Amino acid sequence: MLPTQCGAYLASLGQYFYSTGVGRVWVHLYAQGTADLNVDGNKVQLRQITNYPWDGEVKLEISMDHPHTFTLSLRVPDWCDEWQLAINGVPAQNRPTQNGYLTIERTWQDGDTLTYTMQMPVQPIWAHPDARDLQSKVAMQRGPIVYFIEGTDHPGIPLDHIVINSQQISAGQFQIEHQDNLLGGISILRGAARVMDESEWTGKLYRRTRPSSRPMEITAIPYYAWSNREPGEMRVWIQSAQT
Repeated sequence: MLPTQCGAYLASLGQYFYSTGVGRVWVHLYAQGTADLNVDGNKVQLRQITNYPWDGEVKLEISMDHPHTFTLSLRVPDWCDEWQLAINGVPAQNRPTQNGYLTIERTWQDGDTLTYTMQMPVQPIWAHPDARDLQSKVAMQRGPIVYFIEGTDHPGIPLDHIVINSQQISAGQFQIEHQDNLLGGISILRGAARVMDESEWTGKLYRRTRPSSRPMEITAIPYYAWSNREPGEMRVWIQSAQT
């Protein structure tokens, strides 16, 4: 990509975060930053304060020269099933979505704050039945981040021999730990799994009894951070005990 093209994309980045219409502002994406908007000829500044995607809370600070009535629409990501709203610290009624957005219409004042908190539990993800190689396997996602396991965190263990229980994921039994000093600062997942006992297979190709396994703890990191420590295998789709 040419430098001039890169500059053009960066200059238009704000258009992906916000858009405006008659009496309306849409917030499409969430990240720390400030935007200066024109709403019906009025200058409106929105400042996002957030640690997203590691945290689901987004605080919007609104600045303007004088009160103005408009509708603020907040995107609800597909992964988000629950959320809370508060205006100036006062909980607001949970609104139904319209085309994937929450809408708040009011006369906004200079200094108003809107706090939008998206719940971000660790969720199990299954693949479509037509993806045959992924059946009986499960992936993990938290918020917009897909996770995976990497060999460097599980030395000496073939990752295909690890089995996780999808019901434990749904029950919130995977712990979330933010580590500032790992890979530039990431949130990792830790949870219980089981690994096949290979010692019982010495000299055997088949057997008539189910293989035994032992408990272990696995560590999962965000998929985008793959292969940034040392060479090794990785798995997004992990054998599941509950399909």
